[in-house]
Amino acid sequence: MQDRIRLREILNSAYTALSFSRTNELSSIRQNAEKWQLMILWERMHGPTSMRNLFLLIVFAMAGLCVFDFFLFSDSLAYIQTRVLLIAGLSLFLIPFFLAMTSTVKHPRLITQLAMTSMLVSVTWVYLYFLSVAKPDETTTVLLGTFLVVMFSNMVSLRFSWVNNTYTLLNAMITIVIMNMVPTLKKEYILVLITEIVAWGVGIWLREEYRKSLVQRYVILRNTMSTKEAKIVAVASEASDWMRSFEPANKFSVCISVDWRNSQQITKQIEISRLNQELQLYYESIFAELDNICDTDSYHASWVADELFVIFNAESTDRSLRFAIEFTKRLAGPLYFELRSKMSFELFYDVGIACGVGLIGLMGPRGAKRTTVLAEHAGIAKRLQTHAKFLRKKCGKSANGEPICVLDEKVGHAFQAIYPETMDLFAWIEARVRDVSNTRFAMFTLNKMALEKAVGEKKEEPTPINSASK
Repeated sequence: MQDRIRLREILNSAYTALSFSRTNELSSIRQNAEKWQLMILWERMHGPTSMRNLFLLIVFAMAGLCVFDFFLFSDSLAYIQTRVLLIAGLSLFLIPFFLAMTSTVKHPRLITQLAMTSMLVSVTWVYLYFLSVAKPDETTTVLLGTFLVVMFSNMVSLRFSWVNNTYTLLNAMITIVIMNMVPTLKKEYILVLITEIVAWGVGIWLREEYRKSLVQRYVILRNTMSTKEAKIVAVASEASDWMRSFEPANKFSVCISVDWRNSQQITKQIEISRLNQELQLYYESIFAELDNICDTDSYHASWVADELFVIFNAESTDRSLRFAIEFTKRLAGPLYFELRSKMSFELFYDVGIACGVGLIGLMGPRGAKRTTVLAEHAGIAKRLQTHAKFLRKKCGKSANGEPICVLDEKVGHAFQAIYPETMDLFAWIEARVRDVSNTRFAMFTLNKMALEKAVGEKKEEPTPINSASK
């Protein structure tokens, strides 16, 4: 008997250790993923500006250095001609890139990467050419200039990992080729190659340090705002950058309102510290579920006390509806049972969902703006959630369990089309909701007794899937 108990303890310890290791592993994977996502977001936000500034810097630098060529080189005309050809060539070559960035393009990050790599490689190759044609007494001057160009190019591109790596690889290849073509300058080109490798290594270290700083900023901001807002604010250089990302615009969205039942009684029955832990667990589970269902660019979420409000505004209407319906289905079932098993009290909440077109973006008083929606369907979602509360009371004890979800007509049709297997948990109801002209809504709940009692014995037949999908 004691051996069996000992074996059970060993197995429990091993399971705990494996679970802890797995949790740490997943946490590490998630942190690495967030680190790369932040850098990609930084490139998208600052890439076009960096490309334009780099082009202007090269043009003015090459033009200004033409003056110094008269004093530093005996055959200054050859250097000046090459610089002028570089400026003209880059200007003509980059016109399509700049035009593409002023219009709507599918891959703006790729365009930025190609343009920046072309500019940096062109300037460095020009200096490698200068080194090959320089007179013996001018070699040292050109070599120092080449060192400065290589280091400058690496510093400019260090936050653009693809640009930095591609630039270093191409330069190393051409340096080796020229070194074999001009054996008299082999020593100088070896020094250039060493400079390229050292500058590349320093750039990798600085880029990694910057990534860590972005993650730290993001983690701090994530405690005070939504995941999407935290990421954009973390990578923004100025307030205008992230305000521009949330500029108000008329868009289609799906709004979901979730509210606890008997929250006032709960606050009286549970200690403050314990209730704070329960509320934190609730919202952490909610946001983890949202992140699993869709990417952070597809939703905005806010909360006041125990009331949650989520706005789904993906790049298309279908994706917004699909994300919202999937989240509703999880709220009504698996997520609810998971929360009930973790909470120290009986958790009850109901859900209202509505969709439409409205103003979405960063709005509010100066210095305290928040991402919100100004639209009729936002108020309807709240009223439908209140009506779900009325249905719960109407059902009495039979509804003391699974959440009741009330959906507007469009979301209801989409729900049927996406999840036809839930027909027995779904019904159309007639109800009068304050300030809502439509009286036909959908009801979804896993509590069949509550469903039957809420709609009566004559439950309306669901709309056929084919007509619903139209």
